[in-house]
Amino acid sequence: MYLILTIKLHSILESTCSKNIKYFCRLQRNALTLQTTYIFNKWVNKFNFYKKVNKRCF
Repeated sequence: MYLILTIKLHSILESTCSKNIKYFCRLQRNALTLQTTYIFNKWVNKFNFYKKVNKRCF
């Protein structure tokens, strides 16, 4: 059950990011100057998603 939920959430994140990639990248760059960067990255890393997005952003 948890695995299915995680996969669904991952696919939602992936489609959202590809649609709003510029916004997502801007959000990520803004987060770099904030204390929430660590939490943000940790959450994204949970879905093994951060590196893919990073390649598109930078």
